[in-house]
Amino acid sequence: MVRETVGRDAAATAGVIDSQSVKADAVVGSDSRGFDGGKLVNGRKRHVVVDTLGPPLGVMVSHRRGHR
Repeated sequence: MVRETVGRDAAATAGVIDSQSVKADAVVGSDSRGFDGGKLVNGRKRHVVVDTLGPPLGVMVSHRRGHR
């Protein structure tokens, strides 16, 4: 509905992909945390795909086990 309101096709044909490393709190178990060696962050990484107008198209949270 947002796309049609501004005069665009209903389905998106392009998007923007980005990821962010997020520090995990102490209550998050170590089996669901990983280590981002590039940023030296112990936690999780979230990946987001958004429409060119801004609304999210997809979100995924990941962690890497055993990579320290």
